[in-house]
Amino acid sequence: MSVPFDPASYDRQLEEKTVRLRELLAPF
Repeated sequence: MSVPFDPASYDRQLEEKTVRLRELLAPF
């Protein structure tokens, strides 16, 4: 990893985790 912290990548990963959590908590 050449870049220790990438805000864009971090936001994208956080968004993906949020979507996954939302699907798990509200599958219907």
